[in-house]
Parts: sequence; structure tokens; C-alpha cells
Amino acid sequence: MPCELCKGALDNADATLCNRCWELKTRINANPRLAQKLVALALSQPNPPKPTPPTNDRTKILSAIALFIQGVEAKFAAAGRKNFTTDQPEKLAIRKGKTSGDWVALDTDRSVYCWIRMTDGYTKTLGALKAGDIHRPASFKAPAKHARGNVLEQDYGLHCAGAYGIKYLK
Repeated sequence: MPCELCKGALDNADATLCNRCWELKTRINANPRLAQKLVALALSQPNPPKPTPPTNDRTKILSAIALFIQGVEAKFAAAGRKNFTTDQPEKLAIRKGKTSGDWVALDTDRSVYCWIRMTDGYTKTLGALKAGDIHRPASFKAPAKHARGNVLEQDYGLHCAGAYGIKYLK
């Protein structure tokens, strides 16, 4: 059901006016002169698009991480990277990060290979983050600032992975 005034989409199914038109109607009652200017402005601009829902499908991300791990371990084997104690090709393991499952670290038994973001979000130091972002490790406990790839891409983020670590930014 469209809005009575602007014929745009309603924000609430029970309402008869969208949020912008409800605000206009409220201001018309308070100040008619200002209302005329606002009506002209509202009719000249379309309603803003609704934001897309975040991609936080955990099983989709975990299956993509599994395929990413297979590809990286294949690069380990091709480069001859072996575990020194067992003389077998190195394997990556998933280790949960500190912040309530927002991050996972892929690490060998002696170092972190990369950090992968599990949920969409924003942090003060890293900025906007998307689910599946692959980050180079800044340390054993923290990811570097900029994402190098994403496990949800068609190649599962293997374009940014090498036998000895995630590639640097160019």
C-alpha cells in the first residue's frame, strides 16, 4: 500500500504515511510557511532506497572457509612447505577470535596465516567490515587494517593467498 501523499513505499505496514510525509504533516500544523518549502523539496526527491540486509549466513561462510583452507593447503604442498617435526605438509586450523565469534584465525601450530571476519560490522580502528573479509595478521592477536580478499568471492579469496601468507597491498 503506497503513502497517501507521495505514493512511495511505506516504512510501516500499519501506517498510511511514510516517515517523511508524517514529518511534513506534523510540521505543517506547526509552521505552514516552512511546510510549503518542505513539500516542494519532498516532492522533488524520491524516497531513499532501503539498505540491503547483511550477509551473515554463518554456514555459507564456514563452507567457503573450508574451501579456502583446501586451496591454501594445496599451495603449501606445491611450494614444499612442511611441518618441521613431522615432515608432512602444513595444515591450517580454525581458531576462534576473542570478540564473541566475529573473527576466526587460520593458523598453523606456530603462526597465524590470516584472519577472517564472520559478521558484518564496523570498528573504530578497522572501519567497515564485511562478512568473509580476509585480513593479513598484524599480530598473533589482531588483524591488519585493510581486507585483502573475501571468502565469498568466486575463487574463495585464493587470489590474495600465497604459500607463505596473505599478499601485501599493492
